[in-house]
Amino acid sequence: MKAPAHLHVAARILDRCGVDEAIIGDILEAYEARPSAVRVWREVAAALASHVARYARDHKPQVIQRAALAAGVIALIAAWLPAGARIDLARSVRVEALSGGWSVGTAADGRARLLPTVSFQLRNVSSAPLASVQVNVIFHRAGERDVWSDVVRHAIDSRAVASGITTGPIVAQAPVGYTGDEDTKTLLKHPQFVDSSVSIYARHGAEQWTYLGDYPLPREIVRLDRLPPQHSGVPTPFEQLARRTVSAPATHSLGFAPWL
Repeated sequence: MKAPAHLHVAARILDRCGVDEAIIGDILEAYEARPSAVRVWREVAAALASHVARYARDHKPQVIQRAALAAGVIALIAAWLPAGARIDLARSVRVEALSGGWSVGTAADGRARLLPTVSFQLRNVSSAPLASVQVNVIFHRAGERDVWSDVVRHAIDSRAVASGITTGPIVAQAPVGYTGDEDTKTLLKHPQFVDSSVSIYARHGAEQWTYLGDYPLPREIVRLDRLPPQHSGVPTPFEQLARRTVSAPATHSLGFAPWL
């Protein structure tokens, strides 16, 4: 894909001002990973400022004057650029093909274990290709306001999803759940069993999280091996999961307990 003109201009300015090639390369690689005109010009300005500071220590006024002038121009360009290359994900993506329930496992002590699990896809409903999107799936227990657990996934990597196209299935399994001495079907009917729901958030690049919706999880068993296969940009449920536990409830008695 052809690099945008402003990227060539930025690289040429840095090169003419004598900025180290390694620094220029880092800026170009960062832009390729997450394209943002605002961010790249700010990084160019920071690189020039650092370059000026180094030369100031060496007392080279002519180079300082040239670099300072270029830095001033870049700062003006960065200030004039719209802050708003921001993508409104609430209007750009839609949650589809959502299913879920409770996946079965075995705890370290051999007791049955149930973990809340959800699978869904995102459809790009905007008019432009969409890349670099993460989702945060937050698990709640019914009747409780506190977060039980959350799982972060890469929904769309640097390879953009075209307008009207859906991602592959995105599977999130909470690292907390329930354990008990009974079989799993009996656990689902236990009087201390509390239903769960998920809140799905998404963000583009390093922007703020955008709320997409709340979805209750049915009280039924799901098998991970029967969920739709995920595309290569999303880790499988059996791989090391990039997930973060926010909070967990205390253990209950009666042979039935939230599992940590």
